[in-house]
Amino acid sequence: MHNNSNSPWKGGPSRPSASRWQALRLLMATTPDPAPGEGPVRPVSVSPHEGTIAALKARTGKRGMSAYVEALIQRQLERDRLRELIKDAETEHGPVDQAAVEAKRAILRGDATGSADAA
Repeated sequence: MHNNSNSPWKGGPSRPSASRWQALRLLMATTPDPAPGEGPVRPVSVSPHEGTIAALKARTGKRGMSAYVEALIQRQLERDRLRELIKDAETEHGPVDQAAVEAKRAILRGDATGSADAA
């Protein structure tokens, strides 16, 4: 620990060297942004309709609103990403065969009477 009279902190370390700043910048540049639901919490302003706010408060109480809205946003982001993945898959492989989808659904429901080819 350096004791530098130019330090903004009494008895503290001097300013980091240029190479340390470069290393810090590189670390910050290569560190990915937090995923949804991760990272620090910070307030933002949104403007929902009054009726929406009343319904939200009725469902969550005043203290649970942020957690509820966070979960809603995360779920919507997941749905958006799934839509993007489906679109990309359909672009690459063509549209989904609806008859095959229905056959799979029947198997999951336990009412499949089709052939083994439908599975």
